[in-house]
Amino acid sequence: MAYVPATHFRSGGNSEALRTQFNAVIADLLDIRTELTALRADYIAGRAELILELDDIESLRTGSAILTTPVLAIGTVAAEELKHDAFQVRINGVTVDVPAGEVALTATTHDVAAHATNIERRYDVSVQADGTVIITAGAVAASGASAAGATPAGNISVGDFMLRTDTTLFDAVTMALDEAGVVASAFNSDAIEVLTASDPAALTASAPAAATALALTT
Repeated sequence: MAYVPATHFRSGGNSEALRTQFNAVIADLLDIRTELTALRADYIAGRAELILELDDIESLRTGSAILTTPVLAIGTVAAEELKHDAFQVRINGVTVDVPAGEVALTATTHDVAAHATNIERRYDVSVQADGTVIITAGAVAASGASAAGATPAGNISVGDFMLRTDTTLFDAVTMALDEAGVVASAFNSDAIEVLTASDPAALTASAPAAATALALTT
């Protein structure tokens, strides 16, 4: 049969068959469009997740992070010092291995002066680029209100510890952190908290629930 545009698609069976095929093609295209929309959504979500992961990798590569847990405790070689286990940090993209050791507090700078009421002082513990552990004292404050000293520029903070005393002078050089009258507790948050008082019982209510008299729990 000769092809006549004006009548070809209206000629019975041909027209119905073509219509059926056309509708099937349209349905397939709609299915493909739905699948592409879903794939696009998956791509966008995957791309966002990849960007976050790349940011984490870049931050780890060039930034600073604690890579293994530093455990702070009362010194065993010298109880006047702060002890830490061996640990690893990354500072500005450089991995720094810190060997186990003990760090002495500084005379006067780290003291807690005698006072008429409970006072406390919190100390930041950080690591500098060469692996040296630094203790930085915060301001003396009322009981429960202390803040750790500011981490020195270029260092990474790995924890902190606190000294709380009522009328007792804490001499940072001569007083052991575990001598009589000291309550100590350690936390998994890489911090040690030390409470000192001439009457330890007077501070029990404000001490953490995990505190153990005259002992360090790690």
